[in-house]
Order: sequence, then C-alpha cells, then structure tokens
Amino acid sequence: MFSAIFIAALVALKYLLVTMVPGNQGHAVFEPAQAYLRAGPDGGVDLAFYALNIGIYALFVPVQEVVARCGLQSLITEFLYGSARFRAAVAILVSNIIFAAAHAHLNIGIALATFLAGLYFGWLFYRHRSIVGVSVAHFIVGGVGLFLLDLETFLG
Repeated sequence: MFSAIFIAALVALKYLLVTMVPGNQGHAVFEPAQAYLRAGPDGGVDLAFYALNIGIYALFVPVQEVVARCGLQSLITEFLYGSARFRAAVAILVSNIIFAAAHAHLNIGIALATFLAGLYFGWLFYRHRSIVGVSVAHFIVGGVGLFLLDLETFLG
C-alpha cells in the first residue's frame, strides 16, 4: 500500500515536471525511458532490449538492498547507542546518505531521488525485517520511476 502511495507521488512529480517546467512541456507523463531504448531491426523500438534492461534491473535491485540494508543500515544500527527507534532512524538516515552519494555521479536529481526512496525502503526494512519485501518494493517503485516515467531524464 505504501509503495502505491510512493508511486502516486512519482506520477504527480512527473505531471508537475511536464506541465510546469517550460523545457519539459510536450512530454507525456508515462513514456518509456530514453536511456534504455534502441531501434530494432525493423526500425521500431527493440522491446527485447528494453525487457533485458528491466531484467538486469530486477537482478541488481536485491544486490543494492543487501548492501544498503544488510551491509549498512543493520551494521550502523548495531553500533549505535540509545533507543531502538533512535538507532533505526539514524541508521536509515546515514545509510541512505552513503547510498545516495554513490549515485551522485549520475546527477544530483537522481542522488536526491535515491535518498528519498531509500528512506522509504529503509523504513520498510526496519518495519518488516525482510530484504525480500524491500527488494520487491524497490523493483516496483524504481521500475516505475525509471522505465515507465523516465524520471532519470527529467531529474538530470
């Protein structure tokens, strides 16, 4: 349910970007990600290539979550003092600052989006203690943002 709310916020953000920002007007809210498109042999869109990129993303998401949640967030939580909520909040914040910094080479908009989404995924991990559920949520939310809304182009 929370992922649906997050996706709705992404759709609203894209709507605002294509209606309010002069350079983005004329774009559709829902459009395939330009970075993952290429022409097929018939001159149309190579859907197999697009699907391959989505598949690679699906494989990479759990790796990202293991690093961010199990490798960073969990360890930071264990090293902190204080109440469980305080330790979790600090660990979520710090692990996502580190994770967003790792995305800063793409552009600052993507790093910021990674940070905000990571706060949500960090909270999910804290709440459910399952890397599987967080990975599924990450794939769905990130997949919509990257492959359906093409936010990477608009946040750059």
